[in-house]
Amino acid sequence: MTDPRERRIPGVPSSRESIAEAVGGTRGLVDSGLAAVVFVAVNALAGLRAGIAVAVAVGVVLIVIRLVRREPLRQAISGFFGLALAAAVAGYTHSAEGFFLPGIIYQVVLAVGSLVSLVIGRPYVGYLAATFDDKLVGWRENPPMRRAMSWATLLWAAIFAVRAIVQGFLYVHHHAGLLAASKLGMGWPLFAAGLAMTYALIRRADRYAAAPAGPGASQAGQRPGERS
Repeated sequence: MTDPRERRIPGVPSSRESIAEAVGGTRGLVDSGLAAVVFVAVNALAGLRAGIAVAVAVGVVLIVIRLVRREPLRQAISGFFGLALAAAVAGYTHSAEGFFLPGIIYQVVLAVGSLVSLVIGRPYVGYLAATFDDKLVGWRENPPMRRAMSWATLLWAAIFAVRAIVQGFLYVHHHAGLLAASKLGMGWPLFAAGLAMTYALIRRADRYAAAPAGPGASQAGQRPGERS
């Protein structure tokens, strides 16, 4: 049942839908892991060069499929550039593990960037959410929403850090097969969990802001590191 407080405008996605579309939705996350699995499988059977060639071919096919279905291409094209970079690193390092190195570095950058945005008081999730949902444009002037965005940013920092640590460990120990499995397993499942928790934080902040102030209200839902 739809929450009546979430005002829906025909043709305009909800907060949860718009943020999901920003990263290509579930399909975009599955696409990003598919090439990795294909790369590892072909590499094991026919060698590194064949694995790289087939993985790039899969990326091209995914773009063509989206074109035919008239689906958004932003995530597919950005994913293809990431795939091309991964293939280039694998070829340069002459190792299957090298295919995953750009993705690991990217997770580290996201984790550090998330923490920096918190330290400077500019939680990036708030800006990202406001970009895709006009109802959240004024989040910085709304204390409950500002706290929610801080918690959400901390949540995503943890997700990025866990991915980087686990996949970095597998990279150092040369487990290409497990790297492909972790890319899928820690891709859309963690994203879905993070998205659901972010959405819950936003909805809770929205309800809290609309509720009349009461005793102890100023202390509820404080953001990380904030004191009353």
